[in-house]
Amino acid sequence: MMEKFNLKDMKHIKLSKLPDTERIIRKKGKRVRPIYSILSSLNDPINIIAEIKKSSPSAGTIGSGVSPAERASLYSRGGAAAVSVLTEKNFFNGSMNDMETAGSHLALPLLCKDFIYYEEQIEAAYLCGADMILLIAKALSNDEMRGLYNFARSRGITPLIEVHSSSELDRVLILNPEILMVNMRNLETLNIGYSTGINTLNNIPPGIKRVSASGIESQDEVKKIFHETGTDTFLVGTALMKGDNPRGFIRELKDVR
Repeated sequence: MMEKFNLKDMKHIKLSKLPDTERIIRKKGKRVRPIYSILSSLNDPINIIAEIKKSSPSAGTIGSGVSPAERASLYSRGGAAAVSVLTEKNFFNGSMNDMETAGSHLALPLLCKDFIYYEEQIEAAYLCGADMILLIAKALSNDEMRGLYNFARSRGITPLIEVHSSSELDRVLILNPEILMVNMRNLETLNIGYSTGINTLNNIPPGIKRVSASGIESQDEVKKIFHETGTDTFLVGTALMKGDNPRGFIRELKDVR
């Protein structure tokens, strides 16, 4: 039986896995994949960052037999602006190999979606082809977030900061981010809170690209968030993984007016 997810435990879990991360760094040595800019990819009226994940604490097992390369290709052909890959092992059954495989023939930005606390994790993600890494504000101190943000930028990849509530914005805006992601899911309770997320999206200053993540089950949620906030970029995972026609679903989500 899988242990219960607790955000407070993740830093210790990642510390215990640093030797594995360091082995990846030594094995890879250098990056092969070109770097793709997420901001240059978000050009449509509605943009979808399509996610590959095999399981999650909220949804259980959802795609254990999925080929990351085949799914990334389907997402690309469906019109995705970027692909996100869960690389966390304990609760999402992911790996750096999943991400590297997904990006091997993908000419789109690739997000390493994990709980990142250490520069070694960013270095491994960079070497395995990530164009973006996720930094979760709730999980990091101000000093940790600043250091990891700057380290990612030094590698030429985009640090995508995730927040849930408006109270977290002051902490991250000091970094002058070009793009921010608002997670509709509270990572402490795992509940979806649209009102909190929508309020947070509306409190992000103009000029910063906004991404809405979690809670997209159909076109209805995209319409609601788009019309209430103007946000035009959505990270979609579980609904895509559960569906039998991801290409068609991406096209449906993008068809919002």
